[in-house]
Amino acid sequence: MGSAGQPSFRIVVGTHADSPLELEFEDLLGRAYAAIGDELAARAAFGSALRRGGDPERRAALRLALAQSLRRSGEEREAAAEYLEIFERHPLTPEDAAAVAALDELEPKLGRVRDALALRRRGDMLYEERRNEEALAA
Repeated sequence: MGSAGQPSFRIVVGTHADSPLELEFEDLLGRAYAAIGDELAARAAFGSALRRGGDPERRAALRLALAQSLRRSGEEREAAAEYLEIFERHPLTPEDAAAVAALDELEPKLGRVRDALALRRRGDMLYEERRNEEALAA
């Protein structure tokens, strides 16, 4: 049984721990746990998927899912840190808009999260992608 008496979705996959499907499995597992309200287990699965790597777009989607789970649990400061990672490192992904909107909502409560270093990192990422106008605006 999972936490809070929920059925466990965990499958033992020790013999295939390096399979590229593991990242997909952990992502789906996290979404399943979130759907039944087990945010702690969802975050563990999303964290495991992030540790497995993946392309930048996948990592941004995983970070967004993790941040949303943290926020649903009332852990706003931790959620803001995850949203900030998306803001800084994944500015060209679809998840960036959600992260910016969430930071806009959280900053009045938490104080300034997007400091000069965060803005510089975002600008650097945009510059590397030859998005010069956006980089200068950051």
